[in-house]
Amino acid sequence: MPSQDSGSAPLFHTLTVDDLVLQVSLGCLEEERQIPQDVRISLEFRFIETPPEGFYSDRLSDTLCYAEICEAVSQHIQKKSYHLIEKIAADTYSIAKAFAQGKALVALRVHKVNPPVPNLRGRHNL
Repeated sequence: MPSQDSGSAPLFHTLTVDDLVLQVSLGCLEEERQIPQDVRISLEFRFIETPPEGFYSDRLSDTLCYAEICEAVSQHIQKKSYHLIEKIAADTYSIAKAFAQGKALVALRVHKVNPPVPNLRGRHNL
């Protein structure tokens, strides 16, 4: 969807992948990493000025395939064990940037669904 901020920001088109849920070996302590935890990942690809060709052609080959992106992130993240959610974010960002091929800016959000922290009702976001 195109967006413009009060006439001064450039026009952009966005592809958003919301809430990819993965079971990840994650935690500072070995015991915590023994039980996979749900992690949610959301990605945003902002195509500055020029939308992907698929915007006009209606061909999957002319755009970013979010199924391929999700599969690549899932395969990479789920085969590793992590101490920090920050590293999951860094790895996910690298994969997303490779798919963007310099044609889009990438933003992401990563969070543990149920962090093992007493009295923490919200999420640990990055």
